[in-house]
Amino acid sequence: MTGFKETQIIQCPTRKSFDAHFKAWDKIEEIGRSHDCDFHWSVLNEKEKTFILKLCGCSKQHQQNALIDVMKFLCKEGIDPAIIISTKTEKSEEEKQLLRVQRILKSA
Repeated sequence: MTGFKETQIIQCPTRKSFDAHFKAWDKIEEIGRSHDCDFHWSVLNEKEKTFILKLCGCSKQHQQNALIDVMKFLCKEGIDPAIIISTKTEKSEEEKQLLRVQRILKSA
């Protein structure tokens, strides 16, 4: 389940939303798993209502579909969703290998 890795910093619009994300986290993780994704999170800054969310999945499509279902769930539960304020996508092992090969070829 590690073909795609992304780290996001997300910010909740209100304290109520921030607290509700905590209470709903087990369900959010369950939704991720249903799309072959793992969600790992930690509080970045409680005062600013921000989390670090690390997503690992089979592909970008799996991750996006999981996030769509999370948004649907939050809406259904009346929880204001967080906004993504920063995103960093890690290169896959295949991409890293390709870059190494390209560097070798350029130096030859």
